[in-house]
Amino acid sequence: MRRHKFTILFGLIGIALLVSGGYYLWRQASSPAPLSSTPSTPAPSSEPPFVKSPAPAFPEEIEPMASGGKPRLRWVGPGEGAWEDPENWEDEGDRSQRVPSPEDDLFIPERIGARTTRVLITDGSPKRVRSLINRGNILGIVSEKNPTGSVVIETEKELVNYRRIESADTRGGEPSAVILKAQRLRNEYTIEAGRNESQGQDGGRVEIEADIFENKDEISSGDAWDGQGGSVTIRARLLHNMGTIRGGRGGQHAQSPPVPGGDVILTATEEINQYEGRIEGGRSFSGTGGSVSLEAPRIHHLGGVIRASDGFTDGGSVLMRAIRSLLLSGTKTSVAGYKIALSAPEVNIHGLESKGLQAQAKGESIKIIACERLNLSTSKSKGIFDLSKEGVLSISVPSEQAVVLDRGISLEFLATVSPQILSLSGACP
Repeated sequence: MRRHKFTILFGLIGIALLVSGGYYLWRQASSPAPLSSTPSTPAPSSEPPFVKSPAPAFPEEIEPMASGGKPRLRWVGPGEGAWEDPENWEDEGDRSQRVPSPEDDLFIPERIGARTTRVLITDGSPKRVRSLINRGNILGIVSEKNPTGSVVIETEKELVNYRRIESADTRGGEPSAVILKAQRLRNEYTIEAGRNESQGQDGGRVEIEADIFENKDEISSGDAWDGQGGSVTIRARLLHNMGTIRGGRGGQHAQSPPVPGGDVILTATEEINQYEGRIEGGRSFSGTGGSVSLEAPRIHHLGGVIRASDGFTDGGSVLMRAIRSLLLSGTKTSVAGYKIALSAPEVNIHGLESKGLQAQAKGESIKIIACERLNLSTSKSKGIFDLSKEGVLSISVPSEQAVVLDRGISLEFLATVSPQILSLSGACP
């Protein structure tokens, strides 16, 4: 009996040694090689250790409850009415009617009877509430108390938009704006600033500030007839985009002076996750196209498009700056602009299709600064860097060993452009 137990024990030990030995050989075969490795026949790479799933957005809620189970203030007005009219709101608890206050949790239904709900903002002062669930249309209206037709909403907790939040189109005056602040903000449909047909005035702007932000549909700033396209500025701790974020078009009038398209500026204090969505600067019909800027400690661009728009003179630029790590990954991922600048201690580019990074400027078109390490795990996609004939690919790393490629792949294999600049400098800007 004892001999039988020892036989089983030694058998298990033998199996463990075989498994660990096989794993060691597999790791040796699949480990990345430095820049100086000799080119050979490309081999598919395994998923590198730096490709990790980003942190999830805040949990899905079919119908977020009012804070602390408190009865909500519900829109009961006609299909169209003013936010500022107390008769359009009713407390679901005691049935009292009042104008919303900072202590109220608001609910706007999609319809009142057969009519789509239209809540009109006739006073431009900020609307401060505890939370807001919107299933109707919230529309800014040009009036004596709201001369720009703007929408300004600040919530202490969540703001969830299932339909439309829009500022007014303007003519003969200053541009409108959509300004939203919340602890958690999720957009499921449309947030849009109005266009501007005034001479010399910019398109309407969108400004969003939240701790956790998530976009699943469309956010766009306003077009301008004679001025710069409206901008979109979003600031958050965690920022997740799975929809479209677009700057406004500029200089649409035939006699417009040279004005740029609208910029898109995304800033996070912790993380930006761009999934299979789209981020675009606004087009300009008389000047430079709108640019796109992303800045955060960690940036994950996992599918979809980031594109600085075309312009009458030049296109806009794409700037992606991460304080810790920057990851561009996936066959559906692309970045395009007149110029592209990527900067982080660790820059990871994994599995992009051919021409995944496209820039058209003369001279230094694509600039990559990786002050610790540059991972180019892209053996399946020759020529991912697509530049103009006069374009230059500039790479700045602390040493040649800091550039990590798939085994048997050289930088020249990936970049079908000449000249290239490889600067051995380890300082992040």
